[in-house]
Amino acid sequence: MAFPSVKLTTLASLAHRLPATCWLAQRLEQAPERWATLPVWWVEGDLDMAALDLVTTLSSDGQWLPPLPSTALDGSATHPGGALLWVDGHLRLQGALTGGWHTPASAAEPSSPAVHALVMGDAQVHCALLRQGQLHVQGNLSVHTLLWGDGAPGGLTVLGQSTAQVGLFTRGYAPQWNQPPSFDFTLQDADPAGDSALWQPADHETLGLVVPPRTWMPTMPEQAAWPRC
Repeated sequence: MAFPSVKLTTLASLAHRLPATCWLAQRLEQAPERWATLPVWWVEGDLDMAALDLVTTLSSDGQWLPPLPSTALDGSATHPGGALLWVDGHLRLQGALTGGWHTPASAAEPSSPAVHALVMGDAQVHCALLRQGQLHVQGNLSVHTLLWGDGAPGGLTVLGQSTAQVGLFTRGYAPQWNQPPSFDFTLQDADPAGDSALWQPADHETLGLVVPPRTWMPTMPEQAAWPRC
């Protein structure tokens, strides 16, 4: 299957296509001078890949390379809101969807801009490990194994049905569902809605059954290895 066309543009040029339920629509209305210039990698059509890491990497010439083959961002003038990967179709990954787990090699290395993602169709992935950035799915989200959201800065919104074997949400990560999710097993370290029948506490003993202990130490060190999913 041919790789779809990817174009670098700005949020202002796609504002008329932005779903009203997307968090960016609210930000654009509240602070247009800030969010109108947000860089957007617009994928025309479906996106099929082995895996996708929502992160930018700094090139030798000082530019931020995108997570997909496309135009790089100017490293000297990064947008404070990061950047957006807009898939104007379905997202299908044979492996993992990851975001925000990149660790700088040294303190001198600048932090990479947050990469958010907007999927206009369905998203089907083997597993999803989400920490930094916002993921918005207009359709259904289907995760074959583990869906892990970690940390308050990140966010997940799904308008359709969400399914996974395990849903794990730690350190204040609060997903937003338009429909009740369907998980075989769900753990969350805080009960956002007071529904103890749905959410089980993410104690260390239970977490050990889901992912290797070195990945969920209480301090969640940035050097921890990714879980194999």
